[in-house]
Amino acid sequence: MAVRAVSAGVAGVPLNPLPVVDAPPFPGAADPADETRGAILQLVGRLAGNDHRAPVAEPPGATAEEMRALRMLAIDNFLDIVSLRESLAERDTQIASLTREAAKWRQRSISQTRAREAEVMAARRREQDLFSELHLALLEVQTLNEELSWRRLPWWRRHRARRSLASAAP
Repeated sequence: MAVRAVSAGVAGVPLNPLPVVDAPPFPGAADPADETRGAILQLVGRLAGNDHRAPVAEPPGATAEEMRALRMLAIDNFLDIVSLRESLAERDTQIASLTREAAKWRQRSISQTRAREAEVMAARRREQDLFSELHLALLEVQTLNEELSWRRLPWWRRHRARRSLASAAP
């Protein structure tokens, strides 16, 4: 940030006027083409330019060099304030960006967790279906084995085995 040098008696730093935009000037605004009536920032002391207020009294016993040093300190403080405000604005922008990104990742995590839970439930249902099918197949195999063992018996023993099976059935 560049600062124009001012005379020792001036306490403010005149700023360059802002470029004119096609907008009507507000009431009481100075003519932007006239640099002598440009915007003035008061740091310490009295304003430069067309100032109709009474000048600020200097501290008693202060020399011109001490006043210049105080004005330079005020300018340095002002520049520090400006840079701190810029860094605060950058930090706020970064915080907003990180907050949006964290919300996005949180939503993504929630959706992935739900998808994983749905996959686990589907896997459990498939496993239960497979066990049911396996159980039915085992029962069918057992029934077929019993029938096969019955058919392997000679015909005279089949009649007794049939009676024992009928009496064992509830």
